[in-house]
Amino acid sequence: MKTDRELLELAAKAAGYTVLGVECIDEYSEARYAGSIVLECKDEHDWPFSFAPLDDDGDCARLEVSCELQVDIGDIGVISERLDGTACFEKYADHDGDKNKARRRASVRAAAAIGESMP
Repeated sequence: MKTDRELLELAAKAAGYTVLGVECIDEYSEARYAGSIVLECKDEHDWPFSFAPLDDDGDCARLEVSCELQVDIGDIGVISERLDGTACFEKYADHDGDKNKARRRASVRAAAAIGESMP
């Protein structure tokens, strides 16, 4: 089982981002990502940005597009998959019924699997 940090780093790799550093924001912070792990990355144009797809819907959507993931919302959970067969399923119940949280986790896990298979 990979840590969230490992999943995020592999997902960033799959999206073609370069990881510059990691910021762990404590749960008491008033920051937008309180209690999260945020990667500081740069894209193919060397633009720096914060990357937190486990907590940010926009970051997750950009990750899904970069990795060509298809997201299917079902009755009990969400599956994020790619045409090559890479897929991850997350039950809503495992995320306190939060469908968006389940979607973000499934997509990050699918992207991490892609990143892990890359050289």
